[in-house]
Amino acid sequence: MKKIKKDKEKEVDNPRPRGVEVYFYQDPKEKRAIASKKLANYIMTKLETIKGLKSRGVKEKGFTVLVGTYMPAVLVETAFMTNPADERLLNKETFREKVAEAICE
Repeated sequence: MKKIKKDKEKEVDNPRPRGVEVYFYQDPKEKRAIASKKLANYIMTKLETIKGLKSRGVKEKGFTVLVGTYMPAVLVETAFMTNPADERLLNKETFREKVAEAICE
């Protein structure tokens, strides 16, 4: 069973997370950290306008794909295939197009 952090203090069981998350890496020594956070928030603002998509927020995390870059970088988790409601959304071409457009705007 997958664990997630709730309120940054309490772990709860969540076997079927749902929604969209945008991650960035914040290293205070690097100028790109500020730009990455701004980009993550901007993308989340656009994604929150898509009907049926639940926001799980913008989060800071040291994923390898974010840490090893030399430019602003974000990781967008658009939905969870393990969640039936998200899976239905992911199966719709119109939904996938809206997500792609929101990320690229």
